[in-house]
Amino acid sequence: MRIRSWIVVLTALALIFSLLAGCVQRSPIPATSTPSEPGASQPSEQPSASSGPQKGLLAPDFTGISMQGERISLSELRGGMVLINFWAIWCGPCIREIPELKAFYSNNKERVTVFSVEVDGARSDVEAFLQGTPLDYPVILDAEKGSPISSLYQINSIPATFIIDEQGLIVERIIGSTTERKLEAFLK
Repeated sequence: MRIRSWIVVLTALALIFSLLAGCVQRSPIPATSTPSEPGASQPSEQPSASSGPQKGLLAPDFTGISMQGERISLSELRGGMVLINFWAIWCGPCIREIPELKAFYSNNKERVTVFSVEVDGARSDVEAFLQGTPLDYPVILDAEKGSPISSLYQINSIPATFIIDEQGLIVERIIGSTTERKLEAFLK
């Protein structure tokens, strides 16, 4: 009887941990990759290999092309707040976070530029996903170009969200799911 109780407790703890932890990428992204888009520049401050870009540091610059063909360059967005969300179509916490991000974007699109970086999917799979779950903000397919953006930001667990201020500094780095309410707090 006592062993059965321990098994139930351990199973429950494992389930809770897996739900709270987010998704770990199936294949790690090498931390040594650099942006492959033309015109992309290197960050002026390199994050440490073990921790990735930190709060208070200059966000690594990159240029990517959204699924809609829009060129997005982080340095060209300076002067305004930016939210970057790293996610994948196979990640449960990422999918559950989408309504929160959509609500945040809908209520703040005049004040914040929002876009997402899908880290692992093939274009056809992401397009099919977005047919059923349309996003109002741009999506960059990072895996299509060898994952240069995920590498710069050293994304090893998703979802991951970066909030960047008008000067290009990281205001917050959120590993795991977030909510509209938490994101709103960074605008005040």
